[in-house]
Amino acid sequence: MKTHVRIIGDVHGLSERYLDLIKKSEYSLQIGDMGFNYEFLNNVDPLHHKFIGGNHDNYDVIEECDNALGDFGVWSIPTFGDVFFVRGAWSIDWKMRTPGVDFWPDEELSMQKCAEALELYTAIRPKMIVTHGCPLEVVQYVTNPIFAANCGYTESVIKTRTSQLLQAMTEVHRPKIHIFGHFHVNFDSWIDGTRYICLGECEVLDFTKKYVESL
Repeated sequence: MKTHVRIIGDVHGLSERYLDLIKKSEYSLQIGDMGFNYEFLNNVDPLHHKFIGGNHDNYDVIEECDNALGDFGVWSIPTFGDVFFVRGAWSIDWKMRTPGVDFWPDEELSMQKCAEALELYTAIRPKMIVTHGCPLEVVQYVTNPIFAANCGYTESVIKTRTSQLLQAMTEVHRPKIHIFGHFHVNFDSWIDGTRYICLGECEVLDFTKKYVESL
């Protein structure tokens, strides 16, 4: 039996694994780092299965993929509710990557786009938000200090455009639930009235009908 809505963690090009995961859901939302080539999505129903861009996505072609949701906004999932989404995150190892091959400067929203996203979020005040990164105050719980050190940073909690945008959203309005990926760990905790869930690679979280409406 299929679950109604399945949230899927980072995929990183593991296309067969992803395709298997969506077979078990009526609707799905993958939360970033789908990969750099989206041809395997050609036969995936874009009305039922969506994804947002992360920091490991191909911003030269992602807009051409019907399954991609875009920069930010609301996906209204039938008999489930409205999900606010924000794409993007910062690659801590960007200096080790090759522009146009496995790194794109557009991996984070521009300052203008951040302002527009915050304005829309403030107006909507959603119950549920799905993003690739997370608010600055949550980073400390999911980041790996060793990885940061290996990339030449003395602090593991680094202020990025994305983490500051999501923090600003949180300070305007705390959603009931905030699901994100990016950090490759599993985390589930309540912080100041919001349930924060981080999904590891290809991890899933399943929801029943009318979940958002019940919050």
